[in-house]
Amino acid sequence: MADEAHGYNRPSMNGTSPSSSPRASRTRIASSLERTNPAISWGRICSFLLAWEGYVIQVHDGDTITVMDPERGRVKIQLYGIDCPELDQPGGSKASGFAYMLMLRQMVEGETVDVDRYGREVALVRVKGADVSTTLVRAGHAWVYGRYCLRDECDTWEKLEKKARQDKLGLWAEDKPVPPWKWRRRM
Repeated sequence: MADEAHGYNRPSMNGTSPSSSPRASRTRIASSLERTNPAISWGRICSFLLAWEGYVIQVHDGDTITVMDPERGRVKIQLYGIDCPELDQPGGSKASGFAYMLMLRQMVEGETVDVDRYGREVALVRVKGADVSTTLVRAGHAWVYGRYCLRDECDTWEKLEKKARQDKLGLWAEDKPVPPWKWRRRM
């Protein structure tokens, strides 16, 4: 089915027509909500539209996963608002292992908030209702990525990061941990 406005074809991932897919149904519901109840914010409608569920099939590192989404197939996800050490960086394999134990072969719920320059969806991800970014920061396996972390959750994560630093958890056990964004620049 061609999307006339954008000039591309939208194949169905699950054999149903795009108009009968769960995402299309959510779009119709959101559109109806906007017309019938103007008190509902556009932001809430957008987050409803961009919500998804999937099964984690790969953990690339501490903050990047691949999810099998029944509607879209394989989707690479960057966790929103945090940055874990790189695999070749001190603390990187521990952060990756922690994320692996937390998410691999788990059903997750997500809310896509952006797409990064590498084409990965940037999303808030939950496992069994628990926010993954919160869990990683609390355990000391991630920095809050202040430059890109702009949502309300970020204030909480900054407090959790400070507590993990004080308690010398995870990467904070290192003498002088180097933020991943600085580590990447040295290459």
